[in-house]
Amino acid sequence: MVDGEFEVLDDKAKTIDINTTKQFDNGQIIFLKKKGSGKPTSILLDGKRKLQIQIDPLRHIEAQMAIKYIMIGSNLLKHCTKGFPHIRHFQLSSDLKRILWYTKSKKINESQVCFDSIKELSFGQKSDKFVRYPLRMLEDLSFSIYYTNCYNKLVTLDLTCKDEREFDVWIIAIKALMTHFSNKIINKNDLLSHSKSFNSQIQKGNVGSCSKFLLYDQLKSLSGSDQDSSEKVDLDDKNKGDYDKKKSLEHFIVSRKLSNSDMANLFLKLCLKLKNVKNDIEILNEKEETGNYSTGQQDGGYDVLHDEETIVDDLDTQKSQMLKLTQDVEKNLTLKLQEFIWYTKEHKLKNVSVFEDDYDEFQRVICELENQLYLLPKDSNFNPIKINLDTFFKEIDIQLWKIEIDLENVGDILTRIKSPTDEGLLAKFKGLFKFFK
Repeated sequence: MVDGEFEVLDDKAKTIDINTTKQFDNGQIIFLKKKGSGKPTSILLDGKRKLQIQIDPLRHIEAQMAIKYIMIGSNLLKHCTKGFPHIRHFQLSSDLKRILWYTKSKKINESQVCFDSIKELSFGQKSDKFVRYPLRMLEDLSFSIYYTNCYNKLVTLDLTCKDEREFDVWIIAIKALMTHFSNKIINKNDLLSHSKSFNSQIQKGNVGSCSKFLLYDQLKSLSGSDQDSSEKVDLDDKNKGDYDKKKSLEHFIVSRKLSNSDMANLFLKLCLKLKNVKNDIEILNEKEETGNYSTGQQDGGYDVLHDEETIVDDLDTQKSQMLKLTQDVEKNLTLKLQEFIWYTKEHKLKNVSVFEDDYDEFQRVICELENQLYLLPKDSNFNPIKINLDTFFKEIDIQLWKIEIDLENVGDILTRIKSPTDEGLLAKFKGLFKFFK
């Protein structure tokens, strides 16, 4: 701590050898005593020392922030044994014990990873699923979790994140929780060693701001929003020096190049789908309140790997997420629809994709979209001045793609709640929905 000028004493005035002491106890009282007269001549503050101190993983501020982030959830690209990779919504369970994802084709215990079942965490695209369908341009955003599933078989969960920050926070949270449930401790250096941003700051000597990347756009990230459009990269400009730093999953996947008519019809499709989803949720809530929810056969039972409280907790988490996703979709769709209608009417779009023979049909869809917009709550964030006209269609296409994914996630959760894969799941836990009120 101090080069030869001070000594460290405990509360009994005994000298503590700072060179051999690995860590101090939480709440321990220590004193600094000046060894001799005169002013210190060489103060050596060892900033890197704190990176090596082993503590409970959940005490690291970086772990706390990352866990808060993944509890909200993210749309990640899931790689499969069969078929192409597809987007699924992943999040941490409220008890911090499991990673959950939503799919209508699997049981709850088949679409989760318990931290105490994880054997290994691997970075890059090394697993069999990645080898089968590699995405080399996004290898730095990919990772695999090797774990024992509910059938006691070693399998992998293979995921690709949207961008570097999302990759960093997911890995931090997974590392921290794996260590925590193994009853081990970890230092900051090991917790953050996977991060390029962290390593870059350490090399520059910026120990105090080594985890600053976690604070990037924090408010937007924690509310479910993504990076600011200024951080986006045009795929057609791969020669830019900053391309690798700003690459993201959405820019590799979203390349539909929709015409004006196609985009208008996609807006209409999403508006109608949102309306149907809201109606289904309203019907579900009415059935909960009246107790007339159809539960299917009562003798099927459920292959219980967890106690009743855990199953209720997971279903509660899923319904809360369904409601949040629906609210986010409504807000984002409203804003983008306002922008699209303004852009169409104010700028009087003339595009080769809107042929003269289709103009009347295009205007009919626009009129229908105006009617749909009238039914949606207006978004106060709408500001035509902030619209980037040069990248308008590319950015709005990406946002519509995200809305499509979120609506699919809501549909999967609704299907799971209304028609559980295991017959009698809801019947077994009578009064389950009272937890959702």
